[in-house]
Amino acid sequence: MQLILLVFGIIIPLVASHRILTAKKHGADAVLFILFPEEDVPAVAYKSLGTAIQTFCPLQLWIGIIEDKIGTHYEVTDVLRLVDMINTEVYRLKKTSGKVQIILGGHGQSGSLIQQFVSEYPDVVSGIILLGARVMSDKILMQLNVPTMTVIGNLDGLTKITTLANVYKKFLQQIKADPSLKYRYPMVVLDGVNHGIFSNGQLPVHLLIQDITLDTEYEKLLQDILQPISTFLLYCRGENGRVVLDSLNDYFVETNKILEPLLKAHQITIDPKEYKSHWVKQSQMWLSDLVGPDSTRINIESYFTYQSAFNPALFNESVSKVTIYLFSQLDTPVEKIDSDEIPLQIHARMFRRDAILKKLGIKQNDNSPERTCKDLNYASYVIAYNRSAEKIRKRFDKRNPGILFHEDIIIPSESSWNEKNILVTRHNRVLHVTSYAYITENNDADGHIFCTLLPPIRAMEWIYYGIYK
Repeated sequence: MQLILLVFGIIIPLVASHRILTAKKHGADAVLFILFPEEDVPAVAYKSLGTAIQTFCPLQLWIGIIEDKIGTHYEVTDVLRLVDMINTEVYRLKKTSGKVQIILGGHGQSGSLIQQFVSEYPDVVSGIILLGARVMSDKILMQLNVPTMTVIGNLDGLTKITTLANVYKKFLQQIKADPSLKYRYPMVVLDGVNHGIFSNGQLPVHLLIQDITLDTEYEKLLQDILQPISTFLLYCRGENGRVVLDSLNDYFVETNKILEPLLKAHQITIDPKEYKSHWVKQSQMWLSDLVGPDSTRINIESYFTYQSAFNPALFNESVSKVTIYLFSQLDTPVEKIDSDEIPLQIHARMFRRDAILKKLGIKQNDNSPERTCKDLNYASYVIAYNRSAEKIRKRFDKRNPGILFHEDIIIPSESSWNEKNILVTRHNRVLHVTSYAYITENNDADGHIFCTLLPPIRAMEWIYYGIYK
């Protein structure tokens, strides 16, 4: 099958091969599920999944699989031509006059392409299914205009559920206003499923090395994949009875359970509405070393600023109470505080213990050492570990050779510290973590400790993905 392009009067054939899996069931009306593969994955890799869906789903289901040849780059207009071509071919093959509803699927990077397509051509298809892909960060669900299901495994090393959690948090806020959205735009996270499972384990090497190895055989996990896809195909077909809606609600409840630890880790790290950080606030409280009744004498307000931050401020509210204002910088791969990406670190500017005790008029009776940035980063890891799902912890303990937190590297100037990133290296599969610290002497105006802090959500991502493969 060829598409024809006319360039400067020369006819150039654009090869766009595909496979069609003939429907196994009969009926007047049909559903055509067209699947766009992950980068450089051949169409044949999806035959097992396609055949299994046809067997499992009660619909007359035709499946078209695009052949993604190496180096091929599809535009939105190419998708339109391919959809029209395959739809025409299916009408010819099925030999009945009934209508055909079209649903698109996109594995991995193809997910962005089909989202762009339905944004421009919402009337062509009845829905889309994103496999190992997520809603594009610059879109809210309602902008997609068509029913959209996201199916991601919690072992997907390419589309990590740690980044999905932020998208899901926005999704939950939308559901509060309109509960029907959980049926129209379901996000399904499957336990024990990785990125390559949709293509029968076939991925190009540069993607395969990022994915997480399955704990369970493919055949045993296949049923978990087929159920949500089949249910959503029925929903897009217009079957929204109790059985279908109850199934979609069950996926919603289960996904909530899987993502809950990640949502909490995000919440600890940053409150994007107020640009506050509970984690930096807690870190400052630990640095103060105040316990019991004395801990009520300190009030901490912790804020994030973008790109640059101010030095912390310490004020006496009264003779017996102080307020500390902290201004930290959240460093993310994308230059947005409310980015869906996992923050790499926090440039946190805080007060040393002795500066706070001096302001409160408390005398230090022992010679116990002050807490360090290393202590705070280790605490971040411990909290992330304890709040991770039990299955994840067990997998981590089984495969993880260890994490070592090293003593802080002291930087002589604030300007030099500003340029430093938390040092994370891997040696013999052991992760080594070191913070850079800038420390000033305790006097009336100073007594600072600046740390490159490990955000709890990044520590949790290491526990889910980052140390073992």
